[in-house]
Amino acid sequence: MQELKTAISKMRRKGAPGPDDINPAMLKELGPVALNELLALCNITVRTSNCPQLWKSAIMIPLLKANKPACDLGSYRGVSLTSCPAKVLERMIAERLYFQAESNNWFSDLQAGFRRGRSCMDQILRITQAIEDGFQSKKLERSVLVLLDYSKAFDQVWRERLLLTMIDKGVPMLAIRWIHDFLLNRQAKVSLHGEESSTRRLRQGVPQGCVLSPLLFLFFIDNLAHRLVSVTEPSEKLVFSIFADDVTILARHTSSEEAAKAAQRAVNIVSKWSTEWKLTLNASKSEVAFFSTYTRESKHQPHVTIKGVKIPFNKHPKLLGVYLDRQLSFEKQTAEVTKAATSKIKMIRAVANTTYGWGRDELKKLYFSFVRSRLDYAGPAWQSWLCDTNLTSLEVVQNKALRAITGQLSSSPVEALRYETQIPSYATHMERNCLKSMELAKRLPSGHLRSLAFNNAVAPKNSRSSWFRLGHNLSSTHIPPEAARRLPVSLHSMPPHLDRGSIIIHDKLEGITSRNEDDLVVQAAAKRAVELYDGDVVIYTDGSADQGYLEGGSAAVIYLSLTEPPRTESILKRGAAFTSSFEEECEALRSALKWIIENCDSRSRPHRTSCPTASLCAVPFSDTITQ
Repeated sequence: MQELKTAISKMRRKGAPGPDDINPAMLKELGPVALNELLALCNITVRTSNCPQLWKSAIMIPLLKANKPACDLGSYRGVSLTSCPAKVLERMIAERLYFQAESNNWFSDLQAGFRRGRSCMDQILRITQAIEDGFQSKKLERSVLVLLDYSKAFDQVWRERLLLTMIDKGVPMLAIRWIHDFLLNRQAKVSLHGEESSTRRLRQGVPQGCVLSPLLFLFFIDNLAHRLVSVTEPSEKLVFSIFADDVTILARHTSSEEAAKAAQRAVNIVSKWSTEWKLTLNASKSEVAFFSTYTRESKHQPHVTIKGVKIPFNKHPKLLGVYLDRQLSFEKQTAEVTKAATSKIKMIRAVANTTYGWGRDELKKLYFSFVRSRLDYAGPAWQSWLCDTNLTSLEVVQNKALRAITGQLSSSPVEALRYETQIPSYATHMERNCLKSMELAKRLPSGHLRSLAFNNAVAPKNSRSSWFRLGHNLSSTHIPPEAARRLPVSLHSMPPHLDRGSIIIHDKLEGITSRNEDDLVVQAAAKRAVELYDGDVVIYTDGSADQGYLEGGSAAVIYLSLTEPPRTESILKRGAAFTSSFEEECEALRSALKWIIENCDSRSRPHRTSCPTASLCAVPFSDTITQ
């Protein structure tokens, strides 16, 4: 039941209904009886591997893509509206399959799309740092970048090959049978301006708009990642990255011609695999780019083809939303970002009227959400290379936003704006992001793309700025030696269902809707929650660290209501010199649990609490999808 409730809670209340006219708002209002009926229905369809036909039908809404001509059918993106109850079951199945896939390493480290702990920035950072490594080599290495594009990749997935691939990886047969029936006899019709077309059967592909589709596509394209790694020669300095269906190839060599040949060989491998697996590479939408610090090579254009069709050259290729250029100056990226962020400042000014406008805290939220988020996108992967002029352009955008927030005149000192808003300079913010990304790279598994960017980086030999140089300099000056004992970061997901026994975890207080509530209101709500359970033992825990990482400490205060007057015990622990508030919170909970084990028996009714150290067990894909 917990899995069902979690799946429903992740749906947007204002989401559109599918062919059955059941919208997410209706599912969110279901009571205990209706939830049990829905759960029973989900279990029946999984046990029998029989997905209702209505759950396999979709209504497609064509949406015009940005800056595309309306007269061209290729300018529209089809959005499929499917059954909301089906999405609930899909999400539960997807969570279990994803947990098993990550736990059993079914996906290649090259794939970063639709995976937790991996992002666009990892891909961009891996490529940009690899290009910089070529610039820093003993003898300059040119780089040839190829961005491959698939035509309607999700619609062309070979279903039979997909199911065989999942079987080979070890996906349980119960899941295979249900997914096979889920993909079988899928139907769709187009709705436009209130009119609907006739229904058509979709014979191949994974359905767009379905929760399971991204995960199924990862299973399908994972074979390409293994093919690329196994076929290419170690002597060839090739870097691969895959984000969903976006395949990126980078070839480095001291000779631009040899780099182009290595890139061509890699493209041939991808092209051959695509033919075998019935996917179509789109040469016209693919791109090739060249990178070198030599000015005389500014007009060089590598020749790379897909089945004899030349891939267009682009001197400013767009890699997952970031514009690159030949020398990694990121001038075009800076210009595009500042233009987009500046346009959002108008929104802050529109609601910042001094008489009736929003308060400063609300305006800061607008700034963080719409302006700085645009400036920060994949920041460490390109801002570390910026010269002072380009970095100043980002600083100017932030200063304009701070003036809109504070209402100060243009002659007001910038330092006053920063002090009033408690927002540091963007240069400081950029260095913090770079340092965080560097520290995370040191903690990630060795096969992670960000970790590879760090471990394979070439020591800088000149004054060029880069992510590795800036991050290394910041680490040496800002990270104390005592913090060098870094704990690794685990990327495995949590099991979708945990047998918590009698433990009940409440992550919300009744009556508290925001973290900004008054302290007295929060205390009253906590007191009501404690009194509701009428426990024999009530334990309050807390842990923190100075500045979030220094001289931590934890405490557990135990109230025994069985004694008269109620007896109080305290457990105080001093934390490590370098720790974190989260670790000290966990230590406080460990102290409380240890006290419960040593002092409570089956007759006691301790107030229920959460335990981050509880053992985690993998839940197999059984014939009952939810417990």
